[in-house]
Amino acid sequence: MGFYIVTHLLLGAMAGNAAWLLNYSKQFPSQVPVWFLTTAYPTYIFWISIGSAVLSIPTTLVQWGFIWSLATIGELLAGVFLVGLIPFTGRILLLISSIPLTIVIMGSLWGLWYI
Repeated sequence: MGFYIVTHLLLGAMAGNAAWLLNYSKQFPSQVPVWFLTTAYPTYIFWISIGSAVLSIPTTLVQWGFIWSLATIGELLAGVFLVGLIPFTGRILLLISSIPLTIVIMGSLWGLWYI
């Protein structure tokens, strides 16, 4: 079950990171990279990260049951809080790597491949 804990923590961290960076970029536009403000990629990454975090809950419900889906919600929330410990440069790197990580994690949760 350690694999599921790590994957849900990462999904929560990526979703929380994308939400925090979008909010931060609106408040302090001079503090984020230029590509963050001039492209739509951060918004796409936000929606993909949030969508994958939300989809991991019914995925766990179908595979493992109600109690484990409640644990998944807790792990996602712990990941959101855990991202607060990452410095700003690390948050940008986490945002950039969110799409490949999300594809790999959701593919393994849905049984498309094994990690």
